[in-house]
Amino acid sequence: MLLTALDPRDGLLSLGLGGVALVWCWRQGLQLEQALIVAGGRAILQLCALGLGLTLVLSFQSPWVNVFAIVGVALLWGVKLHQSFDRRLPIWRITGILLRSLALPWIYGILVVVRPVTGFASPEAVILAWAGLGGVVQLGERAGQTLLQVLKRERADLETRLSLGASPHQAIAPHRRQVLGQVIGAQVQTWGQVGLLGLPLFLAGLMLAGTDGVTALGYQVLLLALVLLAGVVAATAIVDALSRSWEL
Repeated sequence: MLLTALDPRDGLLSLGLGGVALVWCWRQGLQLEQALIVAGGRAILQLCALGLGLTLVLSFQSPWVNVFAIVGVALLWGVKLHQSFDRRLPIWRITGILLRSLALPWIYGILVVVRPVTGFASPEAVILAWAGLGGVVQLGERAGQTLLQVLKRERADLETRLSLGASPHQAIAPHRRQVLGQVIGAQVQTWGQVGLLGLPLFLAGLMLAGTDGVTALGYQVLLLALVLLAGVVAATAIVDALSRSWEL
């Protein structure tokens, strides 16, 4: 076991690093002290809630509780993306896109790759879905926001295409391809550097907790592949949904 046990006192000692950062910003005259305190406080409260919530979910060892927790996380992400997309898409629609995009790679990963004895009641089912949603949302949010910026910037081009007889779908099509190519291409380049310029946090956490290198690497590769497929599907679905909302 590589992981050294920590208690709440050690957690409080960790805050000393935040205090040093606070003093550093104050000495540099950056006027970020209040922002750091608020952001740090929020992060600590959210991490505590996450830890307690995940512990509670895993204690039931029930596939239905796991699925309910995953849907709840997707719903919270849906609320965030609803605001990110200027409320153009309903929360339930965004949540549905996230769950549909995640479903196939998640089920494949659990049943074909991991094959836990307890199936979807296993801790792996919750953790992979929870971590996967974070990566999927990141790509989907970037794609949606980029599309909205492009539609706003290229409004004159779109109106010209419409005046020449193009349908809304035809007018948006080249911008849609550009956005998806740009966002997905940038993310693919980032994934191509994993393990070269930085240690993936998922892999680092597993190995720090004592998981052997082969198993930790397997989970990291599975998470990357899951996010790759689900993220591409979600980004495409979000861009298409936003395009249809613009047409209306």
